[in-house]
Order: sequence, then C-alpha cells, then structure tokens
Amino acid sequence: MRLSKESLVVISCLGALALVAAIFIMPAFDSVKASKQTISDNQAVLEEAELFNQKIAGFNSQYKKDELERLLSVLPKQEELPVLLIQLEGLATSNGLIMESVDFSKIEDNSKNLQSRSSFESEDGLSAESVVLSQKSKAQLYKILLVSLKLNGGYNEFKNYLKAVEKNSRLMDVISLSMGGSSRISQSYTFSVNLQVYYQ
Repeated sequence: MRLSKESLVVISCLGALALVAAIFIMPAFDSVKASKQTISDNQAVLEEAELFNQKIAGFNSQYKKDELERLLSVLPKQEELPVLLIQLEGLATSNGLIMESVDFSKIEDNSKNLQSRSSFESEDGLSAESVVLSQKSKAQLYKILLVSLKLNGGYNEFKNYLKAVEKNSRLMDVISLSMGGSSRISQSYTFSVNLQVYYQ
C-alpha cells in the first residue's frame, strides 16, 4: 500500500511535532510541575516557621511576665509591710527562732546609706568605673526601710536564719547585729538584728 505525498507530509509533520513535544514541551511541563511542588513545599515551610515564631512569641511573653513578677518580689513598688512581716516571721520560725519584737522605720534620705549596697555590688565584680549611676541617682532608684528585730534562739539556728535572709526573695541587707547572754538551761540567746529592706 502506497502512501500519497500528502500522507507522508502529514505523517512527517506529526512526527516532528511529537519530537518537538518530547524535546521541549514535556521538560517544560515537568519543570512547571516541579515548581508547583516546590511552591507547595515552601508554603509548608513558611507555615511551620510562622507557627514556630508564634510559639517563641508566647514563650517570650511568659518569660517577661515571670521575670517581672520575680523583679517585683525582689524590689516591690511599695513597702508592703504586711507581706514583709509575714516573711520575717516565717524566716524566724522556719529556722527555730522566736521573733520577740519588730520595728519599722523609713529612711527618708538614703543617699547617705548606700555604703552597704555599694560594697555588696563590688563583691559581685562590678568596679567603680563600671557603675554609671551616681550615688544620688542610685538613691532615686530605691527607698530603704530600716527593720529592727529581736530574736531568741540557739546560735546555730541564728546562723541558719542569716543564710535564709541572704537567700530570701526580697532584697534585704543585715547592717548590724548583736548577741546577748545565753540561758544555762536552754542555751538560747537574744539576738538584735538591724536590716535594710529595699523598695521602689
């Protein structure tokens, strides 16, 4: 069976088209398909990154809230005498001491009473040159409440009490202390302690 010239031309054209499609169109189609897959993958990565950022933002928010609460417990905005009294009583009783009396007095001008805090800060490795704030500006940062305590108990219990005061969440310094005579029967002493408690 012979094919006419027209049939041969049509078959040749169809073959050429198939060859062109195989060489150019199919790779382009595959490239478009791959691009769509890449876009889909990138979209998934972006969604995961956005979710991760949201989690990080939530962690940061919670951290800032916890940090703020911790700072407020260290240096509250007010004297908070009832809370302070409960803390002092708890520090005494938890270490086997009896708090016989407590007296509070404000220090109106605390610019002259920063020596203990300055020495405390220098022990933490801060040199005088590294402290940018002057003594006057430090005095404006916090106020001082003087607390005078009389405690009764054993010597070892009192040492544990001082360690507990040092570790207490609210910032306070022991500025002076004295110890009275002991009872031969109970081996208890009378301790007089003066604290500086700080607030904003």
